Amino acid sequence: MHAIQSELNRPARARLHPKEREQIALTVAQANLCEHSLTYHTAIARKLGLTDNQILASREGWAADQKVDVALRFARALVAKSGDWSHQELKRAGFTDQEIVEIEAVVALNIYENYCNIAATGAARIPRRPHLDAWTIVRKTYIGILG
Repeated sequence: MHAIQSELNRPARARLHPKEREQIALTVAQANLCEHSLTYHTAIARKLGLTDNQILASREGWAADQKVDVALRFARALVAKSGDWSHQELKRAGFTDQEIVEIEAVVALNIYENYCNIAATGAARIPRRPHLDAWTIVRKTYIGILG
């Protein structure tokens, strides 16, 4: 899986920004309730500079940036509705055909990753770290908002 992700990340091939790919990965992992992938992709997202609020929003399938928001809603629809969503909104948001195919590939790869992690049930468990725990993000976000 990581070899395929590395290939998608090659500058000559990649059209999406690494942050966008991680945001898609978080949306897909949340939709599939895959704790292992959520932990892994949260760590990568943080290394790429995404904030806790951006990570939480990505898990919920939305983003403040309108173009990224459309991509995340599309990714979530691919998971939840088995691909029943038109490319027209992506095109209106400014995505090229190549970017749309890349979004679909990132979603498919992450669905596969999630299913493998869920099926392994601990065989390849990523160690839990409190600062990467999803509930920690939620608590920090709401404590920050509520005071």
